[in-house]
Amino acid sequence: MLISASLQSLVISSGILPCNAIFHGDYGPCFLDLDTDQLFAGDTPPLAPPCQRSLQLVIKYKEVLHDQLLYHKVSERITDLETAAQQQSWTAQHTQEYERLDTLITESMLHAERSSGKRYTKRYEWSPTLVQSVEKVRY
Repeated sequence: MLISASLQSLVISSGILPCNAIFHGDYGPCFLDLDTDQLFAGDTPPLAPPCQRSLQLVIKYKEVLHDQLLYHKVSERITDLETAAQQQSWTAQHTQEYERLDTLITESMLHAERSSGKRYTKRYEWSPTLVQSVEKVRY
């Protein structure tokens, strides 16, 4: 792993894991742990362990998605389509309903994703104007 000489004193640890240790691929995943207090010249917000962050988000995601699917009676609509397929009475209306249902499920998943993630830190002031400015710069 290569690193700039100016950052070398900030390295706490680094390494490479065996191939296929985390995911299947041709290379072993690399990691680099830097002293963030020195790197960012001050206090940085504490990070929750990944297992806690993702678990909270997954639980919220599942709750929101479940509510959406119940509200739109997706399970009953799927059962109706399964029945039509098993009885070999599938029509063009069933195909249209299948497509509508697929779109609805996708939109419900996207809604749950947007609803479950914490987008902004509470440590600093937040405003829609600031977010728009940042997005313009990023774009």
